[in-house]
Amino acid sequence: MATTFQRLYAAERSLEPRQFTVQTDSCRPALACPACGHVFDLPLGIDYGHNGETTLRVPCPAARCGWTDWVVLSDIWTDP
Repeated sequence: MATTFQRLYAAERSLEPRQFTVQTDSCRPALACPACGHVFDLPLGIDYGHNGETTLRVPCPAARCGWTDWVVLSDIWTDP
């Protein structure tokens, strides 16, 4: 099982839990944690395939969160 994130066509400051955007300074997807809402870039070394599913579990880096799961970035390959 994996957590699906819905694409937001806006800057990362607008993200809500379970959303992601690719409009980032780092050029990596930014995710909003589904558990705590913390916004963070997809860590280096974790890539995603044709269906947007990550190759490794993604951990939330917030100190008090502890959420971790495989991630599916929905409609990652569609044009904005």
